[in-house]
Amino acid sequence: MISLRAIGVIVLLMMAGLLPSKAAEADLRAALAKFVTATSFPATEAVVRELAASGASSVEGALSALAATGMQPTTYAPPVHRLLWRMGFHVPPPHFAGFTSNLIFSGTWFGIVWGTIMWFATWSDRGMSPAGAIVAAIVAGILFGLCMAIYYRHGARKHNLPAWPLVHAHRDQADA
Repeated sequence: MISLRAIGVIVLLMMAGLLPSKAAEADLRAALAKFVTATSFPATEAVVRELAASGASSVEGALSALAATGMQPTTYAPPVHRLLWRMGFHVPPPHFAGFTSNLIFSGTWFGIVWGTIMWFATWSDRGMSPAGAIVAAIVAGILFGLCMAIYYRHGARKHNLPAWPLVHAHRDQADA
């Protein structure tokens, strides 16, 4: 059975290979080497935090506002978002994104990752058809995306957070 660490390394390598990165290649290779050689969960978590460190100035103000609400950092800046920010993508924190954006984003990455893990971990050994696996991954992605979109929308309303275009416009006016 494939270990979760091996699956994590494969996913990180796939993302690093497909998406443009601002990090120097040597730094990325060193971080991946640390990830592979980590021997405990705290060590692995530290490496993931290092890989997903935010370098996106466009979201720093929004992250500061979210931190002031008392939410946990992993709630308002999930590792997937931090990784995207580190790679140079300017996506809003999930509490500032729209319902549909959160549904599609969360559902897509979850469906792909979960479906891939399930295929290699159990489905292929049990004789599940590829079409059945794809349908199951799509349904799981839709359900997960829906749950996450509801969760983030509830948090945004609870903390009275504005929509991302308003935050981004306010930041642009402050820079002028």
